Amino acid sequence: MRIIILTREIHKSGSWITDLVNALHNSTTNYAYSTPLLIDVISVDCGKNNDDDEDECCDNCWNEVISSSTSPDYDLLVNRVSDASPSITIKRTLSILALFELYHVPIINGTKCFIIGSNKWLHHRVFQKAECMIPRSIVVSRSDDSNVGDDNGSLERYRTSVIRATNCLLDDCSGCTWPILWKPNSAGFGAGITLLANMDDVIRRINDEWDNTTTTATTTANNGNGALSIITTTTTTITDGTIILQEYLKPRLDTTYRVWFIGGRICGAVSIKQQQQQQQCRHPMTTFTNACAGSATTCTLDDDANSGLPIFTTWDPPEDVRDKVLHIAKIASADCGSVELLYTESDGVMGYDGPYYFDLNMVSTLPNTNNMEVNDPDNLWRRCGNDDDDDDDDNGGDENDCKKDFYDELAEFILTKLLPRGAQT
Repeated sequence: MRIIILTREIHKSGSWITDLVNALHNSTTNYAYSTPLLIDVISVDCGKNNDDDEDECCDNCWNEVISSSTSPDYDLLVNRVSDASPSITIKRTLSILALFELYHVPIINGTKCFIIGSNKWLHHRVFQKAECMIPRSIVVSRSDDSNVGDDNGSLERYRTSVIRATNCLLDDCSGCTWPILWKPNSAGFGAGITLLANMDDVIRRINDEWDNTTTTATTTANNGNGALSIITTTTTTITDGTIILQEYLKPRLDTTYRVWFIGGRICGAVSIKQQQQQQQCRHPMTTFTNACAGSATTCTLDDDANSGLPIFTTWDPPEDVRDKVLHIAKIASADCGSVELLYTESDGVMGYDGPYYFDLNMVSTLPNTNNMEVNDPDNLWRRCGNDDDDDDDDNGGDENDCKKDFYDELAEFILTKLLPRGAQT
């Protein structure tokens, strides 16, 4: 049996790949195989550590997968390509997913959910279809002629469109108030999300994005200014040409929530509390980052400001949140991922008790319960086989109530997709 894990070159050594591969190898002891399980981690962009070295192909490259004229020589594909990747990587990933679907090879997180995951405005559409409350927002896109090196006329047209949309969000249409959020449609990890306090901030943000479009520098990850990797000098750094202007909802107690799902079940959740140092990181034009497991309400900190990092605590979501998250996953055809939500200070005042849903992640970094970088005061994530948990009465249940590692759960779900149920031992 042969599995392909598709990812980006810069992520091949990251935890969302290495921990999954280790979990898959460890989980195979529960299954009977006629042939050994082989796992290939394949790079979809092939660059050494950036996107301008595509001709210098690395080991296990995507073109090796599609070069054959026959069907792909794999039994299952696990899509772990970041849905915040540059546009060229997104398009290539979609082509590979389509190829495997053409030959009826099972896929974990296939084409539909990958498309949804790479578009924040589609997140909102999914939330709406699931009848979830969402922050009010307006989508603005550049016209096709608003590209690098274009004249000032294109900039002026774009500026006019954004200002008109801002006015609509604030007064004419939605009735929101300052501040508002500027969100790139396709960026991830909070890159480029900016809190705008007034129209002057909006105009400066427009100009900043326009200037970023023409840069020739190359980066490979989220830098201090929120710019993502640049493919060529003719693409924008942090957006696909579409932005979302959104009302800013202040989270109750400066806390947001993330809920993970795998295979149609909730596998864990955390609350994420922003510390005082982050709360002070405010306007003008505050830039936000969610650092993989945070939210759109965490601002960028200086390198020496570790004391201001968010506090993660295990959370037991109420039944209505669990139902909504699983409904969202079903609508998006997502096998695994996470949903982010918040409650506001004013919830209940106008007859609504929350929550508001604001982000959907298909390739979410899963908590590693071995490292346990999450506070667990209520013992919600009691590890299976933990020697400290011998007394079941003290821990509120027997061994069947214990918490497996998230990557072990994902590995077991993948293997059940790979093999018939009857193949389990």
